[in-house]
Amino acid sequence: MFLAQYFTDTALLDCSLVKEKPSKVAAVSIYAALRIFKGDESPIWNSLMVKYTGYRENDLKGMSADLI
Repeated sequence: MFLAQYFTDTALLDCSLVKEKPSKVAAVSIYAALRIFKGDESPIWNSLMVKYTGYRENDLKGMSADLI
């Protein structure tokens, strides 16, 4: 997932995203990369992702749009 790593690195350069928790930046980066690869139609953020990250899809959508 080099795209997720790229998004994480890019977030460090954006002043509005630097204030966010590192765990949220990581989750948003993964979410954005999966959204790009899988498209809008297929569900990508399931209950397992919520369990391991602690973030719901609605928590990540807005920041994901800012990151992309």
